[in-house]
Amino acid sequence: MGRDAFVDASEPIRVDLLDGDWIDCKPELTYGEQQRIATSGLQRIEGMTGVGVDWTAFNEAKIAGWVVDWSFLDKDKKRVRISRDSIASLKPDIAAEILTAIDGHIEAMADRKKTTTPEKPVLIRKSS
Repeated sequence: MGRDAFVDASEPIRVDLLDGDWIDCKPELTYGEQQRIATSGLQRIEGMTGVGVDWTAFNEAKIAGWVVDWSFLDKDKKRVRISRDSIASLKPDIAAEILTAIDGHIEAMADRKKTTTPEKPVLIRKSS
């Protein structure tokens, strides 16, 4: 039986923010998107063993990866396109609100998946 193995992000999900603002989020990420976000903030720290995290890079990648549209306007009342530059230019409290909304969206999608995904089949092997 063939499984639905590929992400269909054609119908974003609107997530409300404060003051009537909103973001449209992908219903889920592809494997590649997940991996790019997960590794986006990793950095080697000179003179140290191991890897550090650049939280700014990670959070900017998280917003860029999940958000496909938003209600934010520029000073001329024109919609601001989502880009690395526009994300980096957000006020810190707005960026924090978006990140919190994304986390809530991820949790809601995981809960929804739990209720709609059948349990994994149990494989029983006969002993010889």
